[in-house]
Amino acid sequence: MGLTRRLLFDEIDIGRDGEISPAAFVDTVVSLGVPRSEAEQLARKVDTNNDGVITFDEFASLLNKVNEKWSTAGSFARLVTDGVRSSTDSARSPRAVVEKVVQALRQGDDPYPLHGAEVAVKFCSPSNPAAQLTPATFASYLSEPHYAILTEWDEIEFDDEDEEEDWTGTTAETSVLVKRADDDSFTYINFMLSRHSGRWLIDSLTLV
Repeated sequence: MGLTRRLLFDEIDIGRDGEISPAAFVDTVVSLGVPRSEAEQLARKVDTNNDGVITFDEFASLLNKVNEKWSTAGSFARLVTDGVRSSTDSARSPRAVVEKVVQALRQGDDPYPLHGAEVAVKFCSPSNPAAQLTPATFASYLSEPHYAILTEWDEIEFDDEDEEEDWTGTTAETSVLVKRADDDSFTYINFMLSRHSGRWLIDSLTLV
C-alpha cells in the first residue's frame, strides 16, 4: 500500500517538488467521482498544518482513513487505490484513456456491478455533462440503442497513427472502430479530450 500511495502522490505532484497544490488535489479527487464541494472540503482537512500545500505524509495519512461515502465501490481508500492505474493511464496518452474506457464499458459489471460505467464517469472532463452522473445513471444511457454498441462490440480497431502523435498540447482527438460479430460494418467513435492537471479526460464522444 505504501508504494501505491507514493505512485498516486507522484502522479498528482506534477511539479515533482514533493508537494501537491490544493487545486491539483481537488481536480484529481473530482476526476475519481467525488463531488467538487466534498473534494474541496477534503483538501482543507488533509492540509493539517494549513501551509497551503499537501505533503506526502499528509496525503498518506488521509489514505489511512477509510470513508465509505466517497466511493460507489465501497471506500475512499479503495477508490484512490483504483485511481493509481487510472492516473497513470490518463497521463500517458489520449489513446490510453479511450482504450481503457472502451474496454471497461465492454466488460460492464466485471469485476463488480457498474464497474464499466464508473470508469467512464471517472474519465469525463469537468466540461463533460456526464461527469455529473452517477454510474447507475450513466449505465442507463448505455441501454439506449444508439449507445448500446459501447457495451456489445466484439471487434475493435484503433488508429495506429495515434501511437505516433505528439500529445504535448492541451486538447486531443482520437477515434476507434467497433463492431458486433453480426454487424455488416464498423461503428466509428470519435473522442475529444483535454488535459487537466496532467491527466487526459474525455470532453465528448460521437458515434457514426
